[in-house]
Amino acid sequence: MATSQKNAGSGTDGGEFAPSTWIDTSNIVSSNNQYSVVALSSSANYDISNTLKADQFGFDIPSLASIDGIVCTVERKASAASTIVDYTVRILKNGSPVGTDKAATSTFWSTTEGDVSYGSPTDLWGTSWYASDINNSNFGFQIRCEYVPGYSGSSASVDLMYITVYYTLNNLKFGTTSVANIYYGNTSIKSIYYGSTRIS
Repeated sequence: MATSQKNAGSGTDGGEFAPSTWIDTSNIVSSNNQYSVVALSSSANYDISNTLKADQFGFDIPSLASIDGIVCTVERKASAASTIVDYTVRILKNGSPVGTDKAATSTFWSTTEGDVSYGSPTDLWGTSWYASDINNSNFGFQIRCEYVPGYSGSSASVDLMYITVYYTLNNLKFGTTSVANIYYGNTSIKSIYYGSTRIS
C-alpha cells in the first residue's frame, strides 16, 4: 500500500451565518501557528460555525491506483476547555459533500493545539473513489463546529487541514481480472513503473 499526503491549497468560509464566519481561511494551508478562527457564543446564530472548506490539495495519484482509504486531519484548538465540539465533518467529491459524516459530536476540542484525524487507511467514507476523484482540484473536506454553553463564549482555531490517501498499485487488471503476465513479443515483462513507482 502506498500513501500520498498533501496540505490544503485553499480554504474558504461557507457563509451560512454572518456572525459565525471563519476569518483568515488562507491560514489553513500550513502549520505555522497562524490560524483561521471563528468566535462562537450562545447568542442567536453564534453557536454553530460556518463551514470551513479545504480543497486544492494537488494530488497526483496514478490513474491505475485502487483507493484503499482516506484520512482527513485538522490541526486545531479551542480557546476555552469543554466549549467546542464537532458539528459536521464531511469529505468532498468534486466540491460536494458525500458519504459518512465523521463528526465526533461528544468530544471536546482541546485547548492545546494538536492533530485530530478522521477516517483510516481502510475507510472510504461510505462512498467509492477513483484516482481522478482524488486528483480533482475540488476534492477535499469541510468542518463545522459547535459551541457548548458554559462560558460567555469561545473561539475555535485551525492551523492546518491536510489529507492522507492510501492506495494500492500491486495488481494490473483487465476489467475485474488480474493480469498475471504481460509480454513484449515473447519476452515476459517483470516490472512495470508509473513514473518512479513500481506498480507490478
